Amino acid sequence: MGLLGLSEHLVLYFMEFERAIGLPGMLLITALECSVLPVPPEPFVFPYALKMNPWALAGLTALASIAGSLLGYAIGYYGGRPLAVKLVGEANLIRVEERLTRHRLAAWASVFLAGLIQFIPFKPFTIGAGLVEMDLRLFLTAVVSGRFLRFLLLGYVSQSEAVRSAISHYLGPKVLKMLMSV
Repeated sequence: MGLLGLSEHLVLYFMEFERAIGLPGMLLITALECSVLPVPPEPFVFPYALKMNPWALAGLTALASIAGSLLGYAIGYYGGRPLAVKLVGEANLIRVEERLTRHRLAAWASVFLAGLIQFIPFKPFTIGAGLVEMDLRLFLTAVVSGRFLRFLLLGYVSQSEAVRSAISHYLGPKVLKMLMSV
């Protein structure tokens, strides 16, 4: 594949898609990242975080995340069991289902933290929530809470002059201008 891996190629491809479509493109990518796209949302959200109101950004990305997370939940609910049984075995899957059913707060916390923390892939948690038939209301509160806070924080951090100065200093003023031109 050359110097860039598949993930990097996908990010570059979807960045071009986002540039062509604009804000709806970013929201679509953010939604699909919750269930099927193997790319992190930050490269697509960051340019908007530089110039949008952080609360508006967090609200829009939380709505997009609901849509994408429901798709992931449906994938797990309707089709994930055969694959999960092959990967972890029926007994292990039943044990996990029983624990998550008994410990609802742990299930909520796992989805919430996966939505909040950048370094945890979110797709396995949305698909897994459907697979173990997590209560849908509980699931959605975790998705909205985690993703809203994640992108609210990104919005506020990116609006700081220190971040803009660091981008300009380390990556160059052209990069900062390009990021803010979306």
